[in-house]
Amino acid sequence: MKEFVTALLGTIFVLLLVDSIESVAADHLEPGEGIWKDENRVNLVTTKDSKYQVHLQVEVRNAQGQLISISETSHVNHIPHEITDNTFDTMLGKKEIITIDNIKYEKIQ
Repeated sequence: MKEFVTALLGTIFVLLLVDSIESVAADHLEPGEGIWKDENRVNLVTTKDSKYQVHLQVEVRNAQGQLISISETSHVNHIPHEITDNTFDTMLGKKEIITIDNIKYEKIQ
């Protein structure tokens, strides 16, 4: 019985894994610049001279709330696609408009 359960769980895992893999070729069916350069490389561009200026700070805490680490960077690449715009517009946290030297910036936390 134990062997049957192991085989069944293994089969379910493989089926879930296979069903979740999305074809990279589908990105190249539409005209224009896609997300993928080829089958193995994502089309990334730097935020230098782009419409995005990113300063990323990641704080990691354990289950008790104790600080584990803080990582910080301003060297960020992004995908030049509407997915990036949609993510920044709808899926991130609280937005706040900050003005520095008469230039408005969006701060997202």
